[in-house]
Amino acid sequence: MIVKYFDMNSGGFEKTDFKTVFIEADNTVESDRIFTENFNRDPNNISCTCCGHDYAVSEYPSLANATAADRMCQMSEDWQSFEEKPSTDEDAEYYSKCKCYMTLPNYLNWSDDIKVILKS
Repeated sequence: MIVKYFDMNSGGFEKTDFKTVFIEADNTVESDRIFTENFNRDPNNISCTCCGHDYAVSEYPSLANATAADRMCQMSEDWQSFEEKPSTDEDAEYYSKCKCYMTLPNYLNWSDDIKVILKS
């Protein structure tokens, strides 16, 4: 599975050099450990009690699924599946990070604020 850590800017600042971190792991306990080892931070920390958690944490079956909305893929009605093609949803640009459809390889090379850590 892939665990996505999205920096929520809690306390008014980003916690690492990456806005989004994707970690391949068997479970969230393992992904949290990998995150802590790589960034010397607890991903479940709350830096500011009024702002909430430092990271929004989500689980996905694959890296393609974890990035589908950001890449403006065509999503199902329940957002549980996607097609590897441009979205026809008028609101898709609102949810998309890159504001245009991108393939997974292009998305991963598109921005310096994305980090992917895969199992070795």
